[in-house]
Amino acid sequence: MSEVLEQLVIGMKKHSSIDAKFRKELELFINQNLTSIKVIAKKFKFDVEFYRLFINQVLKDQPGSAVDENRYYKNFKRLKKFQLIHKTSAYSFSKSLSLISINPNHTSLLTFEFSKLDLFVQNREKLIRKIALNDKFVLYYLYIYLRCYTVNPLSKRELESILQENVIRLKENLVIQYFDTKKVLGLDSLYHLYVYDSIASNIFNKLSLNKGSLFADIEKYEKQFLKYKKTILEDINIQQLKYINRNYYIFKKSPLFVSIYSGMHQTVSLTISELDQLFPNKISIDLLNKEKEIKKRAIEKNYIEKDEDDVINVNKIPEDLISGVDISEIDELADFLKSNYNTFTFKEIHKVIAGIQSYLKVMDNSMHAKLFFEYIIYLLHFVANKKLRASTVRGYIYTLNKHILKPIEDLNHIQQHEIDSIKNRLTSGRYEPSSVKNISRIINHFLQYHKKQGIDIDILGSSYPKSMIFYDEYNKILLQIQEQYKGIRLSKNVKFEMLQQLVLVILAFYSGMRKNELRTRELCDIHVYKAENTIFIDVNNHGLRKQKLKLKTNSSKRRVEVKLDQESMNIFSQWYSLRQNMKKRTQYLFLERSSTGRFLNKVIPESTFDMFNTIIKSVTKRHCTFHSLRHSYATYRLANILKESKQPYSLIELAMELGHVTPEESLRSYSHAYILLLISDIEL
Repeated sequence: MSEVLEQLVIGMKKHSSIDAKFRKELELFINQNLTSIKVIAKKFKFDVEFYRLFINQVLKDQPGSAVDENRYYKNFKRLKKFQLIHKTSAYSFSKSLSLISINPNHTSLLTFEFSKLDLFVQNREKLIRKIALNDKFVLYYLYIYLRCYTVNPLSKRELESILQENVIRLKENLVIQYFDTKKVLGLDSLYHLYVYDSIASNIFNKLSLNKGSLFADIEKYEKQFLKYKKTILEDINIQQLKYINRNYYIFKKSPLFVSIYSGMHQTVSLTISELDQLFPNKISIDLLNKEKEIKKRAIEKNYIEKDEDDVINVNKIPEDLISGVDISEIDELADFLKSNYNTFTFKEIHKVIAGIQSYLKVMDNSMHAKLFFEYIIYLLHFVANKKLRASTVRGYIYTLNKHILKPIEDLNHIQQHEIDSIKNRLTSGRYEPSSVKNISRIINHFLQYHKKQGIDIDILGSSYPKSMIFYDEYNKILLQIQEQYKGIRLSKNVKFEMLQQLVLVILAFYSGMRKNELRTRELCDIHVYKAENTIFIDVNNHGLRKQKLKLKTNSSKRRVEVKLDQESMNIFSQWYSLRQNMKKRTQYLFLERSSTGRFLNKVIPESTFDMFNTIIKSVTKRHCTFHSLRHSYATYRLANILKESKQPYSLIELAMELGHVTPEESLRSYSHAYILLLISDIEL
């Protein structure tokens, strides 16, 4: 026990962010209670009771003084972060921290008088009737409708940027438009697609579109809109109007529907290639080429061809996977940010720099943190040499933390939903144009600094959304797998191999299971109920552990219910019947076949899925891989939830089925919500 304590004391001294007073108090308390503290793997395990007794001891030793629980909480948190205590240690929450839970009720529900909602509904219907009867003022009516009556009202800035040539007519009641976001960040060109509801689409289809701005004199239209709002909507302010709008759609649809399609929750971006697949010959060659360039940049970054890492190596410590940066961990920097002073001595600034450098020494595995803090050090040198005001540097730090560090989990592996989050925030109209320009300038300065150091952080071009696979494509993939065996004599082993390949695709499409979860299942993990076309699969660590792998998160451990259509169930039943006759071959559910044709007691290799990726790409001709089947499952399940469920908790069930920690992960990374407006009977 004394050796464990000595190891802890030495470890604490290596980390300057753990304050000296706390170290002494903790060492004294452990010495007094050495025999009652649990030790696991040569590290102390501190529980909530330990924390309570420790605080009581501090109060006893310092009678009459107030205990700063936040300070103790932060120091205990650092002990765990630096792996000085066992990872299962727990401690109570500090009083100033709030706990956030999932609230199924939409934030805007019942936040205003119902009379205003009635007024909104009446005037919305009046405007729609006017649109149907009067073509003379159709642009004026369209402006008002898009400004306040559609599910996701557009800002004046967005309406100003609508170009006639960027409006794409897909069918009678479905029109899409793409917004070029190059102006927003001043970086490589990128777009986002906006799907109009049937009313707005019908108006667009009445117009003779050419080139140039749709609302050429934006000030005139905005002035007319404000006059309309004041006289017709009783001077309801813009913020109230947004709440009223959302409540109208909540009562008409569901809180989940409004949360998704009002932009409150991010979902996977709609791509031009998907539009081209669903509506051939509707998309211009220029726009298709533009997307190809974006995809090319992403491929060059080496992220696009790589499927999601769906398991974690057992030897890798999860705590090493640092996902963010806590500025408060560096006391010197925190003091600098809290200070109102602009004048600092050379010595004071270098103390802040030294604090950051000490922190970086314990962050060896986080390039994400280094990129941020090395840039701060660069700025602080200018403050030390009186070339920048401290307030300017504070502004840069806060802006980057809000608009880059918080939305992006890892600057080395930027995800599409993170890009969308930055883009949507800056194009949402919540910031003045001057603020957007200033934010963009600071982001660009950060990126240019690292580019000079040889690190190219391509915010807009480093990721490209993976497409989902549609039902008809799923069937074509199954047919193409079978085509590979045409002309080959189907011996028992060859037939089993073909059926096994079909079953892997079927289970991925109908369950959303990750490829490594599938390939490492054991025979005992599957339970079949043929009468109901239902299969239950236990996803656990048993098969993974034998490959020195484990599940991605604790939420990944689950029982998956798979309901198949009759044709897919027939294929599965043929394969499963053969598999049960080979029980003694291996404990794994799926069998690896050797070059000599024998089946081995080995898990099927990851290279098996390269063949699937080739077939999937040849069928879809888009950026799709085996992992896209997981996207398809999430999206089609979301369609059922939106159509059938009046209960937002269904989204929590979806997250559990996918093995996600939160429903937000299921939405932002896997659900192609806007695709549903194109392929299902869901309407805005």
